[in-house]
Amino acid sequence: MQEEKELDKLCALLRSVTATTITKLKAERPTPVDHVNALMEYTHQQV
Repeated sequence: MQEEKELDKLCALLRSVTATTITKLKAERPTPVDHVNALMEYTHQQV
């Protein structure tokens, strides 16, 4: 049961990162790469 909760948490985090990345890529103004890199590194650490 605990593993399922942890998996759900990680899946939600990955969905959030994916949505944020897509939003940033679609933005009219370019997003600094540092922000996207920081977000990806944080997610990788959580996984």
